[in-house]
Amino acid sequence: MAKPVIIFFPFNLLSHYLRCLQLACALRDDYEVLFSSSDYGNFVEDMGFSIIQIEGISVDEVMSGARAFDFGWINHANLERVFRSQVEGIRKHRPLAVVGDAVITLRMAAEYTCTPHLALINGYMSRYYGVPRRLPRVHPARKYASALPPQLFNNLVKLAEKAAFRITHRPFRKLRMQYKLQSRFSFLQEFEGNLNLIVDSPVLFPQKKLPQNFRIIGPLYHSENKPEPEIIKMIHPEKKTILITMGSTGDWERLGFLTQPFLKKFNIILSGKHRHTINESNIYSREFINHSAILDRVDLVICQGGNGSIYQALAYGVPILCIPSIFEHEWNTQRVVELGYGDEIYLGESPVNIQSKIEYWSKQKQMPGFREIRKVVSAMDAPQNFRKELHAYLERRAVQRKE
Repeated sequence: MAKPVIIFFPFNLLSHYLRCLQLACALRDDYEVLFSSSDYGNFVEDMGFSIIQIEGISVDEVMSGARAFDFGWINHANLERVFRSQVEGIRKHRPLAVVGDAVITLRMAAEYTCTPHLALINGYMSRYYGVPRRLPRVHPARKYASALPPQLFNNLVKLAEKAAFRITHRPFRKLRMQYKLQSRFSFLQEFEGNLNLIVDSPVLFPQKKLPQNFRIIGPLYHSENKPEPEIIKMIHPEKKTILITMGSTGDWERLGFLTQPFLKKFNIILSGKHRHTINESNIYSREFINHSAILDRVDLVICQGGNGSIYQALAYGVPILCIPSIFEHEWNTQRVVELGYGDEIYLGESPVNIQSKIEYWSKQKQMPGFREIRKVVSAMDAPQNFRKELHAYLERRAVQRKE
């Protein structure tokens, strides 16, 4: 008897595909799991799952806009093209449910096809997030932050943010009217589904009182059992070790400080695709590294501030230095700094300051706060929590349909 189908629709970045693969592995015994097409089909197929062809919005267009805090790519033509492709794919494969990860048209496609929709939501993208989101550095109003009392500035940011979300939502409202879908009123609502699963720790990203169709399942980040003996071998036991990873969204050009002489006293591991020419004996570089195999030996993580990179580090109690390049990185970085788990390296910061931050934070791993956050992050099993929530939701829905 054929298994029921579940389709995952991750945003077309490696971090989103890797974290959805963690969830898919928890479902493979009970469901046939499919993934929407992407640039990372090799990772999906290596894990034994199939790809279906679904159109998406150009990730380069999205990331370019995110760096400039420009949402011009969210327009009617883009949204309708992707929406129609998703509807066609859902109708063809007839899934029991779809799972979306930051795919902004999927709520409409799921509603249009009457398909149950589970949404994975980062804590800072929830309408119930309990912390004011920091205004990105590229925003022209950021320069007034130091001129106004913090509470007043945050209140003004909230008002401006609410207006911005309404403006950004205009093409969604047009498309919803066109296809006779239920009205929504804010951009953040398009990230939601029938069941909303917040993939964060409430310690880092606290939520206000959540509705019944919201659950916190815990941080979701890539983890596997593949060993890394070559890297372990190169780690000099008398040196502190720094792991540098900028993921698929970070700006590798911000790593000019790698040439600084003080770094020779560290083991440096570069994980990811970059253009730097490395000829130093203390630097090891590879495009893809299983971080979970080496993080117990790492003293400091330098990253773009991506959700997965931060949780990978904290799951092993490792301090973090963030080099954010888009507004979502800045919101992650904001919480890392506020909670004392690391610091930020600013654009144009002096080599002296960068050296001071690296030397300070590389010595903090044994502090009590890092041991505590390691326990907190490691204790939440997001894949199993997801599996339980999916089963419970589908059972409730089956009962309701019978009634």
